[in-house]
Amino acid sequence: MDILIAGRSGDRLFSIQVKTRTTVGGDGGWHMHEKHEEIRAERLFYAFADLGKPDGEAPDYYIIPSNQKADAVRVTHEA
Repeated sequence: MDILIAGRSGDRLFSIQVKTRTTVGGDGGWHMHEKHEEIRAERLFYAFADLGKPDGEAPDYYIIPSNQKADAVRVTHEA
């Protein structure tokens, strides 16, 4: 995991896996493999960051639950 987040008492942990891109590829997305169809956990989130913006512009980022990411990857691979 790239980032671990804990509640104040330390009893609730959440994980964030960060995926970045610096230029937009031919398909305009982040490349995910078949293994990403199965990576699911209630407290796991993915942060997708687009760092390929012109100088001075803030990056775009999206944070989604791992279940939603896994479903999207599966559907994309089936297409």
